[in-house]
Amino acid sequence: MNAHAAGGAEMLRAFVVGATEGARDANQPVPTTLAVTVLTSDAEAGAFDARLRVAVESGCAGVVCSGFEVGQARAVGMSTMVPGIRPAGADPGDQARIVTPGAAVRSGADWLVIGRPVTAASDPAAAAASLAAEVGAALGGP
Repeated sequence: MNAHAAGGAEMLRAFVVGATEGARDANQPVPTTLAVTVLTSDAEAGAFDARLRVAVESGCAGVVCSGFEVGQARAVGMSTMVPGIRPAGADPGDQARIVTPGAAVRSGADWLVIGRPVTAASDPAAAAASLAAEVGAALGGP
């Protein structure tokens, strides 16, 4: 689950505590708490460092960030979810900071968010298969 780091440290701490206590009270596993840093549709990522610091200090398990920032997040022990994934040469649409699936995986991303490159494709099954093959290759598969 995620909350936007722009809400600040107090909000993120409450988010983490609420997720933890709510899961405990419901006898469920604690969800992974991710802080959204800077939207990949925003070309200006100047707030990333401060929002990453707040996420770490607040006890979040990871961050949602662009593929360009995965290394910084991983360096401070955060898991990473990367939106703004586009195949090489694809129209970026409304996304300003995009990376290919292979680049995101090679940078150390834990999870990829891939939507329109599949859902808007003329052949969604083929698009998904192509993206999965690129991810597999980046992971060292066949």
